[in-house]
Amino acid sequence: MKGLHRFGVVLIDAHKSIRSKLSSTIDNVLNLIVLEVDSDSDMFQLVACCSPPGEPIPLDIFDILLQQNPNSIFTGSLNAKHSSWSSSMENQKEQALFS
Repeated sequence: MKGLHRFGVVLIDAHKSIRSKLSSTIDNVLNLIVLEVDSDSDMFQLVACCSPPGEPIPLDIFDILLQQNPNSIFTGSLNAKHSSWSSSMENQKEQALFS
């Protein structure tokens, strides 16, 4: 999926033996991919997001995705720094994500 900044590429790679498809719930949202993965017991969503340093984390979209399917796994580069998980200086995104 194309991103908003020069490093903004989001990628999910799934082996062809895994039953999966791109979700159409969130279409054309830059820096975000949602893959629906079908397992024998249940379907879950794999969400990959690249949140550029100067932009807020799309928590409103994350909430929509969780309402759609609580079996969701969120991954990606959110560029959030917090003392509990990083030795880098904290930034504005850390509070939103930490909460």
